[in-house]
Amino acid sequence: MTMFTLVVILFITAGIHADTEKSELQTITDDLGNILTANITHKTAEDDIALVDDEGNPVIKVDVFELDGYQIDKPANESVCLLSEITESENGTLCYDRIDYPKTNLTQNILDHCDGRTIYLLVPKVCDLDEINSAVTETPPGTVPSRRKRSWRCFWRIYYTLRCYSVSRCCGWFCRRRCHVRYEYRLVKVYYFWCGYRW
Repeated sequence: MTMFTLVVILFITAGIHADTEKSELQTITDDLGNILTANITHKTAEDDIALVDDEGNPVIKVDVFELDGYQIDKPANESVCLLSEITESENGTLCYDRIDYPKTNLTQNILDHCDGRTIYLLVPKVCDLDEINSAVTETPPGTVPSRRKRSWRCFWRIYYTLRCYSVSRCCGWFCRRRCHVRYEYRLVKVYYFWCGYRW
Protein backbone atom coordinates (compact mmCIF):
# COMPACT_ATOMS: atom_id res chain seq x y z
CA MET A 1 0.00 0.00 0.00
CA THR A 2 1.46 3.33 -1.03
CA MET A 3 1.69 6.35 1.27
CA PHE A 4 -0.79 8.20 -1.00
CA THR A 5 -3.39 5.41 -0.66
CA LEU A 6 -2.96 5.37 3.12
CA VAL A 7 -3.46 9.14 3.34
CA VAL A 8 -6.62 8.93 1.20
CA ILE A 9 -8.07 6.15 3.39
CA LEU A 10 -7.37 8.11 6.57
CA PHE A 11 -8.95 11.23 5.07
CA ILE A 12 -12.11 9.34 4.04
CA THR A 13 -12.37 7.63 7.44
CA ALA A 14 -12.03 10.98 9.25
CA GLY A 15 -14.69 12.49 6.99
CA ILE A 16 -17.14 9.67 7.70
CA HIS A 17 -16.60 10.00 11.45
CA ALA A 18 -17.07 13.78 11.30
CA ASP A 19 -20.39 13.36 9.48
CA THR A 20 -21.76 10.84 11.96
CA GLU A 21 -21.59 12.92 15.11
CA LYS A 22 -21.33 16.67 15.67
CA SER A 23 -21.98 18.73 18.78
CA GLU A 24 -23.17 22.30 19.23
CA LEU A 25 -24.59 24.62 21.87
CA GLN A 26 -27.72 26.67 21.30
CA THR A 27 -28.94 29.39 23.69
CA ILE A 28 -32.70 29.66 24.14
CA THR A 29 -34.75 32.20 26.11
CA ASP A 30 -38.07 31.03 27.56
CA ASP A 31 -41.25 33.12 27.88
CA LEU A 32 -40.18 34.30 31.36
CA GLY A 33 -36.81 35.57 30.14
CA ASN A 34 -34.77 32.68 31.59
CA ILE A 35 -31.68 31.70 29.61
CA LEU A 36 -31.46 28.00 28.75
CA THR A 37 -28.68 26.12 26.99
CA ALA A 38 -29.31 23.21 24.62
CA ASN A 39 -26.37 20.81 24.31
CA ILE A 40 -27.10 19.19 20.95
CA THR A 41 -25.39 16.11 19.56
CA HIS A 42 -26.18 15.51 15.88
CA LYS A 43 -25.87 11.89 14.80
CA THR A 44 -26.58 10.19 11.49
CA ALA A 45 -30.17 9.22 12.32
CA GLU A 46 -30.98 11.27 15.42
CA ASP A 47 -30.33 14.34 17.55
CA ASP A 48 -29.74 14.01 21.30
CA ILE A 49 -30.38 17.19 23.30
CA ALA A 50 -29.82 18.03 26.96
CA LEU A 51 -31.50 21.30 28.00
CA VAL A 52 -30.14 22.96 31.16
CA ASP A 53 -30.91 26.21 32.98
CA ASP A 54 -28.44 29.04 33.64
CA GLU A 55 -27.13 27.22 36.75
CA GLY A 56 -26.51 23.99 34.84
CA ASN A 57 -29.51 22.15 36.29
CA PRO A 58 -31.15 19.67 33.88
CA VAL A 59 -34.55 20.69 32.48
CA ILE A 60 -35.28 17.99 29.90
CA LYS A 61 -33.57 15.49 27.64
CA VAL A 62 -34.90 15.13 24.10
CA ASP A 63 -34.12 12.45 21.52
CA VAL A 64 -35.23 13.39 18.00
CA PHE A 65 -35.54 10.67 15.35
CA GLU A 66 -36.16 12.73 12.22
CA LEU A 67 -36.21 9.83 9.74
CA ASP A 68 -38.80 7.97 11.82
CA GLY A 69 -40.81 11.15 12.48
CA TYR A 70 -40.96 11.03 16.28
CA GLN A 71 -39.18 12.26 19.38
CA ILE A 72 -38.82 11.21 22.99
CA ASP A 73 -39.11 13.78 25.80
CA LYS A 74 -37.66 12.99 29.23
CA PRO A 75 -38.46 15.80 31.73
CA ALA A 76 -35.98 16.09 34.58
CA ASN A 77 -38.69 16.46 37.24
CA GLU A 78 -40.73 13.39 36.27
CA SER A 79 -39.70 9.79 35.60
CA VAL A 80 -41.61 9.45 32.35
CA CYS A 81 -40.75 8.98 28.70
CA LEU A 82 -43.15 10.86 26.42
CA LEU A 83 -43.23 9.61 22.83
CA SER A 84 -44.77 11.87 20.18
CA GLU A 85 -44.77 12.59 16.47
CA ILE A 86 -42.62 15.51 15.33
CA THR A 87 -45.11 18.31 14.68
CA GLU A 88 -44.51 21.99 14.02
CA SER A 89 -46.74 24.47 15.85
CA GLU A 90 -47.43 27.94 14.51
CA ASN A 91 -48.13 29.47 17.93
CA GLY A 92 -45.50 27.53 19.86
CA THR A 93 -48.08 25.37 21.68
CA LEU A 94 -48.90 21.69 21.21
CA CYS A 95 -51.72 19.67 22.79
CA TYR A 96 -51.99 15.92 23.24
CA ASP A 97 -53.91 13.14 24.93
CA ARG A 98 -51.58 10.95 26.97
CA ILE A 99 -52.18 7.20 26.78
CA ASP A 100 -50.41 4.14 28.17
CA TYR A 101 -48.30 2.40 25.57
CA PRO A 102 -47.44 -1.32 25.89
CA LYS A 103 -43.71 -1.96 25.84
CA THR A 104 -44.34 -4.92 23.53
CA ASN A 105 -45.18 -2.41 20.76
CA LEU A 106 -41.90 -0.52 21.12
CA THR A 107 -38.56 -1.03 19.43
CA GLN A 108 -35.47 -1.84 21.43
CA ASN A 109 -34.07 1.54 20.41
CA ILE A 110 -36.92 3.36 22.17
CA LEU A 111 -36.65 1.14 25.24
CA ASP A 112 -32.92 1.86 25.45
CA HIS A 113 -33.48 5.63 25.21
CA CYS A 114 -36.24 5.56 27.85
CA ASP A 115 -33.93 3.68 30.23
CA GLY A 116 -36.55 2.27 32.64
CA ARG A 117 -38.88 5.29 32.69
CA THR A 118 -42.65 4.86 32.39
CA ILE A 119 -43.50 5.24 28.69
CA TYR A 120 -46.52 7.12 27.37
CA LEU A 121 -47.69 7.94 23.87
CA LEU A 122 -48.83 11.52 23.23
CA VAL A 123 -51.63 11.59 20.64
CA PRO A 124 -52.16 15.01 18.95
CA LYS A 125 -55.43 16.79 19.70
CA VAL A 126 -56.92 20.20 18.95
CA CYS A 127 -55.88 22.74 21.58
CA ASP A 128 -58.94 24.00 23.50
CA LEU A 129 -58.04 27.60 24.30
CA ASP A 130 -60.70 27.87 27.02
CA GLU A 131 -59.26 24.88 28.86
CA ILE A 132 -55.70 26.06 28.36
CA ASN A 133 -56.38 29.59 29.56
CA SER A 134 -58.25 28.40 32.65
CA ALA A 135 -55.47 25.94 33.46
CA VAL A 136 -52.78 28.62 33.28
CA THR A 137 -54.63 31.34 35.19
CA GLU A 138 -56.21 29.29 37.97
CA THR A 139 -53.32 27.06 39.04
CA PRO A 140 -49.53 27.07 39.38
CA PRO A 141 -47.64 25.92 36.26
CA GLY A 142 -47.54 22.16 35.88
CA THR A 143 -50.86 20.96 37.29
CA VAL A 144 -54.53 21.86 37.43
CA PRO A 145 -57.40 20.84 39.74
CA SER A 146 -59.09 17.58 38.85
CA ARG A 147 -62.33 17.57 36.92
CA ARG A 148 -65.03 14.91 37.00
CA LYS A 149 -65.89 12.99 33.84
CA ARG A 150 -68.09 9.99 34.62
CA SER A 151 -66.08 8.02 37.18
CA TRP A 152 -62.71 9.27 35.95
CA ARG A 153 -60.59 12.12 37.21
CA CYS A 154 -58.91 14.15 34.46
CA PHE A 155 -55.93 16.50 34.45
CA TRP A 156 -53.90 18.84 32.31
CA ARG A 157 -50.11 18.82 32.63
CA ILE A 158 -47.68 21.32 31.15
CA TYR A 159 -44.03 20.99 30.21
CA TYR A 160 -41.56 22.57 27.80
CA THR A 161 -39.70 20.75 25.07
CA LEU A 162 -37.71 21.54 21.93
CA ARG A 163 -38.89 21.18 18.33
CA CYS A 164 -36.80 21.63 15.21
CA TYR A 165 -37.81 24.41 12.81
CA SER A 166 -36.30 25.38 9.47
CA VAL A 167 -35.06 28.95 9.33
CA SER A 168 -34.92 30.66 5.93
CA ARG A 169 -34.17 34.13 4.65
CA CYS A 170 -35.07 36.18 1.61
CA CYS A 171 -32.51 35.90 -1.20
CA GLY A 172 -32.06 36.32 -4.92
CA TRP A 173 -32.54 39.45 -6.97
CA PHE A 174 -35.18 41.68 -5.36
CA CYS A 175 -36.07 38.96 -2.85
CA ARG A 176 -37.74 36.71 -5.39
CA ARG A 177 -37.22 33.47 -3.52
CA ARG A 178 -36.59 31.95 -0.11
CA CYS A 179 -33.28 30.27 0.69
CA HIS A 180 -32.92 27.67 3.39
CA VAL A 181 -30.30 28.72 5.92
CA ARG A 182 -30.35 26.15 8.73
CA TYR A 183 -32.45 24.27 11.25
CA GLU A 184 -32.74 25.50 14.82
CA TYR A 185 -34.47 24.25 17.95
CA ARG A 186 -37.18 26.34 19.57
CA LEU A 187 -38.84 26.02 22.95
CA VAL A 188 -42.43 24.74 22.73
CA LYS A 189 -45.06 24.58 25.49
CA VAL A 190 -46.81 21.18 25.60
CA TYR A 191 -50.18 20.52 27.22
CA TYR A 192 -51.19 16.93 27.69
CA PHE A 193 -54.46 15.62 29.03
CA TRP A 194 -55.11 12.33 30.74
CA CYS A 195 -57.80 10.59 32.75
CA GLY A 196 -57.64 7.59 35.07
CA TYR A 197 -59.10 5.90 38.12
CA ARG A 198 -55.92 6.36 40.15
CA TRP A 199 -56.19 10.17 40.22
